[in-house]
Amino acid sequence: MIDDNEQITKMVSTFLSLNNHKCTIANHAQDGLEFMIKNEYDAVILDLTMPDMDGYDILEKINESDIRYKVIVLTASNISQENMEKIKQSETKIILQKPVDIDVLLEKISQVANL
Repeated sequence: MIDDNEQITKMVSTFLSLNNHKCTIANHAQDGLEFMIKNEYDAVILDLTMPDMDGYDILEKINESDIRYKVIVLTASNISQENMEKIKQSETKIILQKPVDIDVLLEKISQVANL
């Protein structure tokens, strides 16, 4: 999970753990990108608005590389048409608005990860 909001990452990580999912947290976009390069994950939960690098930049870097992850976007902001095109070109499967219902998130993780 890549999100700069530590409260959200702790909450989501706790619920995922309680539901037998492992969760690696990156509170900085660059850290998350490095985790994605060095490790394998069933899915990536990505915030779009972060201070050091936004989620759109991460999606572009994923598209430019050999990295292939199913991405679930979590966002509290509206998505412009231009940014929606960036999302469509990526491996993003699902876009959810914050605050997210944890049961919905768990269902979507299972869908994209084929669990």
